[in-house]
Amino acid sequence: MEIPFWVWPQSVAWVLVHGYLWWRLVRCAMPPGRWRKAATIALAVMAPTVPGALIAMHTLSPTEGAWITWPGFIWYGLLVYLLLALVAGELLRLVLFVARKIRRRGAEPETPEAVASRRRFLARGVAIGAGAVAVTTVGYGMTQAFSSARLERITIRLRGLADAGEGFRIALVADTHVGPFLGRGNISGIVERVNAEKPDVVVIPGDLIDGTVADLGPAVAPLGDLRARHGVYFSLGNHEYLFDFDNWVEYLRDLGIRTLRNERVELPHFDLAGVNDSSGDNVGDPPDYERALGDRDPDRPVVLLAHQPAQAYEAQKYGVDLQLSGHTHGGQFFPAGLLTSIGQPVMAGHGTVGDTQLYVTRGTGFWGPAIRVGSPPEITLITLAAAR
Repeated sequence: MEIPFWVWPQSVAWVLVHGYLWWRLVRCAMPPGRWRKAATIALAVMAPTVPGALIAMHTLSPTEGAWITWPGFIWYGLLVYLLLALVAGELLRLVLFVARKIRRRGAEPETPEAVASRRRFLARGVAIGAGAVAVTTVGYGMTQAFSSARLERITIRLRGLADAGEGFRIALVADTHVGPFLGRGNISGIVERVNAEKPDVVVIPGDLIDGTVADLGPAVAPLGDLRARHGVYFSLGNHEYLFDFDNWVEYLRDLGIRTLRNERVELPHFDLAGVNDSSGDNVGDPPDYERALGDRDPDRPVVLLAHQPAQAYEAQKYGVDLQLSGHTHGGQFFPAGLLTSIGQPVMAGHGTVGDTQLYVTRGTGFWGPAIRVGSPPEITLITLAAAR
């Protein structure tokens, strides 16, 4: 398992952020003494946990790395909202400074002691407020991240679908991210809920895991209990390409799940195709739309599994009727969703790219900080209808 290049600059950035946090939360808000020393030591201890968690995700098994991934990623989430709240506090300080200058124009200068006292009072208020915002937001986000996925029901009208295909149901499950935080129990719960709906087909467009078959095979095994009249299909996501993707394809085959690697199968009433994630370019396993879609019967509708919504830009050139994707987690939490949205035509839900319809599920899992804010986990049940 290789450590992705982005881990290093991000790790350095978060360590540097701790310097700013020390200045605002400790140096400016706390008087000299043992409490300031204790807070300084605490920040120094926590600073390497985020880089440690990022590195452990790609070098240690979920069990071996739990001692650092759990505290590291929880602290990661707290850091994000501490930083946002403190930046808002900087703006508040600026507004109050300008207002005070205007109000005291022409008045006697304040004593240094009065100025220092006022600044310390404001710094403590901002620090307490930032802490409250971060703890409350992350606490709420964790309850959402570990909650049962919502069952989203949607009807999509598919051009060219025969009347006999009306009511065909597709269960869409993506981004389970089995790994340090989510395991066998989570997968078993998903399987139970999907089977209860008795779908005609189950599709999983990538990011199933964050680890190797050796580490996570038993956790993923309940997927072998998925039941659908016309089978269970998988396509590769970017995270599979970080962890022995060929072994995962073989393991899923043993569970009765077929991976569509730039290929297509005929189902009743439409074709189901799958292309590799675009990150496969880096390991010699790129998406091949021509191979998956080039020789198909244009009179049959085609539904495409492609992990990233942005792949619809290429899919629409091949007349794909509907693309099913994940990857974005619906943004997962602010401001991470802003970065994820770059280049993606849809973050969550139903949209279009050209003449191609696109549905993006928020997924059932998460990556990095164990939080979801404004983007609850989702299992999707799509009912097909003929276009009128």
